[in-house]
Amino acid sequence: MPHPHNTLGNDEWLLKGNSLWSENGVFELRMQEDGKIVVYENGNPRWQNTKEQRSDVKGVRMQADGNLVIYTDNDEAVWHSDTAPKKDVVLVIQNDGNLVLYEGNPVWATSTTPSA
Repeated sequence: MPHPHNTLGNDEWLLKGNSLWSENGVFELRMQEDGKIVVYENGNPRWQNTKEQRSDVKGVRMQADGNLVIYTDNDEAVWHSDTAPKKDVVLVIQNDGNLVLYEGNPVWATSTTPSA
């Protein structure tokens, strides 16, 4: 089954309940109903941004300033990657399981590449 969407660009949202998939279909970045973003490998969690659970989260946004931010339904920022100010940053869920923000070169990563 193809999973064509593995990126999030400037001002794009990943809303609660939706996912991005690595091109190989092995890794999933899910914006969960509990307010966390989680990287899964074949359905098993490998990384999460926080242990805190929130039911009022709208989604995660790749902002034009290069910051990846989770917002509540009331537009309150509750988590961010702390990568601003950057320009033309793209989030990628890679085939190796790493979640990376690129501004040409990597500026932030989850370091979730499986060990050999």
